[in-house]
Amino acid sequence: MVHILGDRGEVFAKHLLEKRGYQVTHLGGSYPVIDLEVRASSNFRVSVKTSSSKRHVRMGREGSIGQLGDDDFMFAFMPKVGAADIDFDQGLYDLLILPGAIAREGGLFVHHAYLAGRPSTGSFGVTVKGESRRAAQVKIWNGFQDYFDRWDLLPAPQ
Repeated sequence: MVHILGDRGEVFAKHLLEKRGYQVTHLGGSYPVIDLEVRASSNFRVSVKTSSSKRHVRMGREGSIGQLGDDDFMFAFMPKVGAADIDFDQGLYDLLILPGAIAREGGLFVHHAYLAGRPSTGSFGVTVKGESRRAAQVKIWNGFQDYFDRWDLLPAPQ
């Protein structure tokens, strides 16, 4: 189910970009971090994240987060406030459009805050969410709130 939803999010992100005049290449499953390459006035890449029923961003592991470049973007789809599940067809989704540096720095901040004072440096997936006991997650989530539907941050189409 998770893989199917992720693929659906990638295809939907491609559709939204093309609707705005961008030329988009869907890279498919062989690229672990970047899902879309976009031709624009200044080309960019997109990592797509999709949450089925929770308003959070599962950003990936430390190594993946660290690969986001300054010119990249992370598109994070999640259910609209009050919706039980995400539904692209019914418009029951919200979209965070995070610049690569914001996503990378926020994700790594949460990762390092979690490891602080722990003897293990094990690998784990980073989730950023507003409803958490961990202050680092809430801090970064609150900072992400300025990035819902921020299409204006993308370079202009060619």
